[in-house]
Amino acid sequence: MKKGVVLDYLILTTASIFFLVFLRSFQGERFASFLVLLMFVSFYIIWGIFHHMKQRNIHIKNVIEYILIGFCILILLTVVFSF
Repeated sequence: MKKGVVLDYLILTTASIFFLVFLRSFQGERFASFLVLLMFVSFYIIWGIFHHMKQRNIHIKNVIEYILIGFCILILLTVVFSF
């Protein structure tokens, strides 16, 4: 595995941990939790696009995949946290 790829995934993992910490700190506040979730999904989509651009294998299907997965996460976690 290339050094740059490891760094990319380290950034994604670190952002995911921070996302969970922020989500936990805003527990009970629906709007703030939704904004944190929306920011993470936006970061995930942008991260995926830049990751594939660095690897020089960016295609429209990759972009659509990251957008769809991001919005699936957004919808799923919004429903889970609304209960």
